[in-house]
Amino acid sequence: MLAVTTTAAHYLITVGFPPLAQFLSRYGRQEPVLYLDGRRTAAVVLRLTGRGDLNILAAELSELPDIRTASTGDQRLDE
Repeated sequence: MLAVTTTAAHYLITVGFPPLAQFLSRYGRQEPVLYLDGRRTAAVVLRLTGRGDLNILAAELSELPDIRTASTGDQRLDE
């Protein structure tokens, strides 16, 4: 009985885990991040909450005179 249970658990994990991991990564909520790089020596990373289009915010901020770049996503600013 123990061997049957162990074998069933093994197949349940090996067959069921990849679709579960894919589902969680697709629907898992990641915190939105906005990276700003100014003309002077400042680089700012904002972690935002709430609703709204982050790409529109980045586009509007990039139009400000002292902002060199404004980007979203997993990009890292060079130091």
